Amino acid sequence: MYFEDFTDFEQKILNITHTDHHLTDNLFASVKHQFESHMSSNGAHFQVPVRIDLLHKAHATPA
Repeated sequence: MYFEDFTDFEQKILNITHTDHHLTDNLFASVKHQFESHMSSNGAHFQVPVRIDLLHKAHATPA
């Protein structure tokens, strides 16, 4: 996932409409600091892990 800068990250991740993260000022500052440590002249690039849940159907036992 690519972000131009922290404002882009904030808009796409922190301020999305379906989630209210309730970040304190200290936590927001920490998130911003951590984000900015990944910034380069080309923005920030992150890998997004993909979760896959494999469901197995139970085998019927003979009666």
